[in-house]
Amino acid sequence: MIRITCENRNKVELKRYVLFSYCNYYPSGGKLDMEATSDNIHDLKHYAWEDPHYDHHDILDMEERKWYKPRDI
Repeated sequence: MIRITCENRNKVELKRYVLFSYCNYYPSGGKLDMEATSDNIHDLKHYAWEDPHYDHHDILDMEERKWYKPRDI
């Protein structure tokens, strides 16, 4: 799993799954909400559950073009 930060946001090679995390108020939108990327969806699920900074999480499957909520995995 690769955590996406301000420093590497434009340089990181995205894996199969991308985790988007955002708050109820003032979501950044688009790539600014990308939090992590991985080839293992369960890594992102656990990362989302352990992250207290955000209210909502969505996982995008880049191959299947599907969105998932971590609670549904």
